[in-house]
Amino acid sequence: MIIVGIVVWLVLCFVIAAAAGNRGRSGFGWFLLAFLLSPLIAAILLILLGPSAVAAQMVSTEKDDDRWRNLVNFDPDIMAAVEALRPGGDAALLAFRTIYEDVGDKSAIPNIVSRLQGASFEDCMAMAKLAYNSKCEGYPVYVDSDRNFYVDGKRFRSDSEVRGYVRAQRKAQRIGAAT
Repeated sequence: MIIVGIVVWLVLCFVIAAAAGNRGRSGFGWFLLAFLLSPLIAAILLILLGPSAVAAQMVSTEKDDDRWRNLVNFDPDIMAAVEALRPGGDAALLAFRTIYEDVGDKSAIPNIVSRLQGASFEDCMAMAKLAYNSKCEGYPVYVDSDRNFYVDGKRFRSDSEVRGYVRAQRKAQRIGAAT
């Protein structure tokens, strides 16, 4: 009977650790807390504290990305601007997105597009207020003031996501070269 109680206690501690990890908190730390105090007390504390600021920002970033995808797919003005800037590559598209999100006024779209068309990669990054951060396996990494990372015009929330993306690109290049 005692062994069953210990197993249940440990399982509940793992559940608390998983819930803490989903809320942007340390799973290991919350496992220890639940193990030492009780899973019930740890669960109450976790509910009272809510998600961490990092987790809340990740949700906010995901909502921003979803909103932007919807604008590109369904707003005719944004769609036309993206098509006009597509020949400029990812830098022009990323700069357009960043500037438009800052301005937030559709009447500014023609001016933004005209300034970005034909602009160099460096000029696009400067207009978008993105600073060169580093290189990851040869890919330039840019960062904005909110610590979002940009590679190939795609936004990432952490450097580990950047590394995963770059590894996937390298793997795809190797597979493509082998065929």
